[in-house]
Amino acid sequence: MNGIFCVDGAAAEPLAGTAPHRPVWALVEHPGPWGREAVLDAPWPGDGAGAALAALTDGAGVRVVLGRRPGAGERGAPQRPAVVLARYGPGGWTATTTLDAPADLLDLDWAGLAAAPSAPAGWTDPGPVWGICTHGTRDACCARLGRPLAQAFAALEPAGTWEISHSGGHRFAGVALDLAAGLVYGRVGTADAAALVRAHGDGRIVRHLLRGALHRTPSAQAAEAALRDHLDEDRLAALTLLDEATEPGGGRASTWKHTTADGATTWRVVVAEEPLPPRPASCGKAPEPASAWRSVTVDTV
Repeated sequence: MNGIFCVDGAAAEPLAGTAPHRPVWALVEHPGPWGREAVLDAPWPGDGAGAALAALTDGAGVRVVLGRRPGAGERGAPQRPAVVLARYGPGGWTATTTLDAPADLLDLDWAGLAAAPSAPAGWTDPGPVWGICTHGTRDACCARLGRPLAQAFAALEPAGTWEISHSGGHRFAGVALDLAAGLVYGRVGTADAAALVRAHGDGRIVRHLLRGALHRTPSAQAAEAALRDHLDEDRLAALTLLDEATEPGGGRASTWKHTTADGATTWRVVVAEEPLPPRPASCGKAPEPASAWRSVTVDTV
């Protein structure tokens, strides 16, 4: 470790615009042990099952995290794994099912599920789903900050809380994924759990902890955060992204519709990528170059 924790090196890095950009996610139940590359390294019945699952899901554009219930311990592959699948963006949906055996994971039509316009037949609405990264073999910060955070969420949402494997950005631990809404939060402490659970139930976001929406590009995530701050807007459904394009100078411009009870207004947000001081991307690693998206202009159209 050399005494280097990645959360300390990234303390000044903005949260907005740092969420992974992947519109389809799957949480697959597997208590572990996970290893560094969770899907590949976890124990599965049958040789090569992890590699086969990774190939199927990667080919379908599905980001997979493994999940276990807080405090469950590592017990190897479950007999009947639960799967939560979420497709974000317009027409998105979240659904869950329980398979008869781990081998059934390889029989799912992952490409078809990723492209489905609605939840598959027989799958059910999981309700709120919170994924808290506790992947200690990948990064120490997620273990030391994520495990107490998972317990805090489990006390509030026992049926909807999972410890999950690496989801991206452990330098922002504690990392919490609102999988039903498609949002990623960072620098979440145990005292923040109640506010996040409450915000989800109210159809709102917690702005100062938000890294971004999973179906948006990093530049659009940063633009959304800038516009929300400008408007003092935390209603999740209040903003609709209409388009995004590259500016001649290399920045990114996006157009948004803001809907209120009085009607709708249109806004244009320009963001630019700016360098940051080098910082370690993971615990114990050497500092490396970094950058962040920052707002340049926020104007009505």
